[in-house]
Amino acid sequence: MIFDTTHSLYILFSLLFTFCILIIAKRFIQSEKNKSRFLRFFSLATFLLHISIIWTTYLATDNNYGYAYDNILFPIYFCNFAMYCLLICSFLDTKKKYYKAFATFTAWAGIFGSLISLFYPDYYLSNPTLKDWSVLKSMLSHSTMLVGSLYLFIGNYITLNIMNILYYIYGLIGCLFVGLINNLFLGLFGRDMNSMYLKRPPLDDAPYLNCFTIPLLMLLVIFVCTQVKRLVMMRNKKQELKWDSPLNVQ
Repeated sequence: MIFDTTHSLYILFSLLFTFCILIIAKRFIQSEKNKSRFLRFFSLATFLLHISIIWTTYLATDNNYGYAYDNILFPIYFCNFAMYCLLICSFLDTKKKYYKAFATFTAWAGIFGSLISLFYPDYYLSNPTLKDWSVLKSMLSHSTMLVGSLYLFIGNYITLNIMNILYYIYGLIGCLFVGLINNLFLGLFGRDMNSMYLKRPPLDDAPYLNCFTIPLLMLLVIFVCTQVKRLVMMRNKKQELKWDSPLNVQ
């Protein structure tokens, strides 16, 4: 059951940690080298937490092997894809022309993927405990991905503007191709894979939330955020003009 005491407390402390660490990073991390180190730390932490199940299952069994699930081996889900994008983005040259577009999609994909999984963790529904490492590492990896994704904005790697919508559409097209390739390739081996939820919606009880409507809702959120920022900037500019007016000169 989601939003039980354990889940609710994790959401609270996770968001508090994200908020505090980003404030500290914004205040004290100034040099480009240290900013890159911060971003790489959280991108690597996300990746290593994600694949850690291979080693923990190996150490927990008497057999000489660990378990690598499908989403460990392939970017099956949207948040898997966002994780790899964040990892790549943290090591890319920020001066490249394509960087801004790629980083913008990465930031939004990581934010959406992290928050959706944080508030509706399907892996927690099937095993509602944080004592199981497979559940805990999933929760933690989404938390670290949220920090890294938000830092792309906080660290001034990218800016929030209307072009975010176009860049995100580019990324969604890439996501579509990844899902199609996963479904086709794994289908050759008899796996009925539903990568990126291209075949079936993620929730049986909500068929209207599918691979068409979810991206549209994401684009709507991005649009609203850009317009809110634009309105805030316009209001601040009017305030500056008001105070700079000769009538306000003492």
